[in-house]
Formats: sequence, C-alpha cells, structure tokens
Amino acid sequence: MTGIYIHVPFCVSKCYYCDFYSVKSCSNEINSYISALSNQIRSMVSGDIDSIFFGGGTPSVLSSAQIAQIVELISDVGRLSSDAEITLECNPEDANLNYLTELKSIGVNRISLGIQSLSDCVLKVIGRGHDSLTSETAVANARKAGFDNINADLILCLPGENSSVVSKSIDKLSKMDLPHFSTYILSIPEGSLFFNDIPRGLSDDDKQAEIYLEVSAKLRSLSYEHYEISNFSKPGFYCRHNLKYWKCQDYIGLGPAAHSSISGLRYSFPKSVKLFEETYKHSMPFEIALSTLTPEGKVEPIDYIIMGMRLSEGISLSNLYQLFGISLSAEKLYMLEEYKNMGLVNFDGDHLSLTLEGFLLSNRIISSII
Repeated sequence: MTGIYIHVPFCVSKCYYCDFYSVKSCSNEINSYISALSNQIRSMVSGDIDSIFFGGGTPSVLSSAQIAQIVELISDVGRLSSDAEITLECNPEDANLNYLTELKSIGVNRISLGIQSLSDCVLKVIGRGHDSLTSETAVANARKAGFDNINADLILCLPGENSSVVSKSIDKLSKMDLPHFSTYILSIPEGSLFFNDIPRGLSDDDKQAEIYLEVSAKLRSLSYEHYEISNFSKPGFYCRHNLKYWKCQDYIGLGPAAHSSISGLRYSFPKSVKLFEETYKHSMPFEIALSTLTPEGKVEPIDYIIMGMRLSEGISLSNLYQLFGISLSAEKLYMLEEYKNMGLVNFDGDHLSLTLEGFLLSNRIISSII
C-alpha cells in the first residue's frame, strides 16, 4: 500500500518559526495549482493507496470542493482502500463547523489542528492568526462534524512558555478527549523569520529537556502511548501516513517542494509553484513524470536507522542486515551496551530502541552508530 502526500504551498501569512515552502494565497494561483496538481495525479498515482495527507503550507485555504476534487481523482486513478486514512492539516481559524462537516462528507477522516499553544500571549509572539478560544472551538466543531480522529499540533518551548503553560494546554485539550498529540520542540531553522530576529524568552537545553519529560509523563499518565519521539496516541490512533516515513515505506509526494520515496528511491520537486504549474500543464506517462523530479538517492541503511529510531518500537539489527546487508561493528555493539547501562537504550542483541531519556539525546546516540 502506498501513501500520498499533497503539499499545499499557500498561507495567508507566514508563522515566524516556519521555513516550510509556501507563498501567499490568492484564488487565481490556487486554481492554477489545482489544475497542475490534477495533471500530476493523473501522471503519477496508481495502484493501492491507504493514506492521503494534505500538508503545507495551509491546506485549509482550499475549499471543500477543491479537496473533494483531489480525493475523487486519486480514487479514480488509483485503488483507494475502504479504510484509507485521509488527513488534512487545518488552521483553527479555518475550522468552522460547515467546512469540517463538508470535509467529513467527502471522505476526510482525520483532522490535524495547528493549535501550537493555548496561551494567547505566546500565539501572538509566534505570529499565529488564532487565539486559544478559537482552538477550543475548532476541536468542538471537529467533534460535532463527526471526526473521531483529531490531532493537536503543539510546539514546546515557545518564547516565554514554561512547563506550567504547556501543562495547562495539555490538560484542557485532553479533557476534550483528543486521541492524538504531536509535540515538537521549537527549532529555529534558517529561512524562518525568527532566524534573523531571535525572540526573547527561549528555553535553554536543560529547560527543554524538563518540559519534554513533563509532557511525556503527563500524556502517558492519561493513557496516551508515546509511540514516536514527538507523537502520542490513544490505542488505534497512530498516524498511518507518518508511519510510512518512519518505516521507510513507499509514498508519493505531490506538489511543489514535495518529497517521494518510490521503490527504494527518493525524489523531490523544486520549491517553486511557478515551475510546478509550468511542468504539469498536461498529464504525461509515469516515467516522464518521474523524470521531472529531482533524484535524491537510494533509501540507505542510515535512513532506516535514523527514522526507525524515532519510533518507540525501534529497529531490528537482523532486519537491517536482511534489507541492506549491513551489520554493526563490534565497537558499535559495545557502545550500545554502554548506552544500555546508562539507561539511554533498550537493547537485547537484536532489537534496539531509545528510552525516554534516550529520545532527548537521539541525535548523539544515532550519530555514534551510523
């Protein structure tokens, strides 16, 4: 089964921490994008599909009719499974009841709300276009529209945010019975507005670790499974599509700036709406469409290790050998035993995973064994 990722490269405004590719939304540009996207779908999508993920950018700038057109086209050219997970990232200010009800009626069955924080002061500092009441209303609207599978995106360690603020956000949202949380520690990448204007009140490394551990403890105490380094789920609500990334499975990325992994090879399309629209003025055979993408190399053992170690289930060294013919050296196996003694990894000679404390040092641990 293949997953489909659709990059919707439009935003009303740019959040200060974000470097994802997007341009300012306007109706004419969106219509041209939808036309090009439809041609790319006809060119690249076929076979069995069990997940569609609308990411961005801001997918909720698209109308429900435009979302329906895309989902229907994918279903027409491919074989969309009856239980396919169809996710749409949605800004809280866009999540009115009518819009969500229409999305549910066309087959979208998972909503990911970009809440980020329930502190109005913090939301202003990071350039978000909503407040806490809007977020709470968005969750309530999603429930009323019939969504059971709702994710709350939260960013930890935002400027001026302490563990008490984060804890209150989680308390409020968990009482609304959300089945999934994504909790990412703030990063300030080059290309974001914050990169050239660092905000005050950022947490140092020790404070970040404290907040991360407190969030994990709180969510686990509420029966959420910490199944990935930044993701928590009630049983049965793991994000199927994202698991494809973490398990190095096949997925097709559509739209400008989208990445794909097809039959063990990685590809991407340049970050340009204009080039995307010029390239897909018409549909074309799959092989020609594939040649419009930039080759990014093979899925390598390093990818299997880095992505797999993000999951609480970790990786199997025997699977690593079966897939890539790679075995860890005696020196690296000794290092894993040392990490085990330090309480940073679980390791039985084959199965390897990070502990909660190991998640905090994941980059250091993984880099020492690849």
